[in-house]
Amino acid sequence: MEMKPDNPLIINSATAEKMGLKDGDAVWIESPFAKAKGTVQVSERIHPEVVALQHGYGHWGFGKVAKGSMNTLNKWSAAGTADGQFLPGKAEKFSGMAVHKEIGVRVMKA
Repeated sequence: MEMKPDNPLIINSATAEKMGLKDGDAVWIESPFAKAKGTVQVSERIHPEVVALQHGYGHWGFGKVAKGSMNTLNKWSAAGTADGQFLPGKAEKFSGMAVHKEIGVRVMKA
């Protein structure tokens, strides 16, 4: 957490420009399962039609490491925007593997 205290939403620079977003801007991220605030990190390392959060980041507990580190933009996660809240929490139909890597979201400037 000392090295990376937040989990920004990575968004392509062309997409960010179209949306009027820049590094550090607050955004709403919404799926059919959750809506939460996050911060933007503009990058060339992602496709213009895709956004990303680091998987498995953020949590709701306040252990000794997370205590006092509440992300003020996102009341749902103590340490950055957690991607799991946007997912359905069920297994993929054909493989039986957990759905934990992709879902359509809507991103709006906060």
